Amino acid sequence: GARFRQAGARRGFIRLEPELGGRLFESIEAGSAAHVVEVGRVLVWDPPRRVTFSWRASNFAPHESTEVDVQFEAQRIGNGFKRMFEAA
Repeated sequence: GARFRQAGARRGFIRLEPELGGRLFESIEAGSAAHVVEVGRVLVWDPPRRVTFSWRASNFAPHESTEVDVQFEAQRIGNGFKRMFEAA
């Protein structure tokens, strides 16, 4: 929700650079320009199986951060596959 974003209720987006060491950042609309705030880094990049990144919410103290680990697993459903994920 808005209370965890740097942008708050303002318009913006969160983007992940798809590579080891890539930035997780929030781009916030600021008039005709955009303000970019880095909120984490990619720690594990193992497509299509796994991505792990550090993350700091806007309400975290300066020394606080957390890690988000997302693992994907393909599961056969009928004649096709479905990509499942689990976040730890």
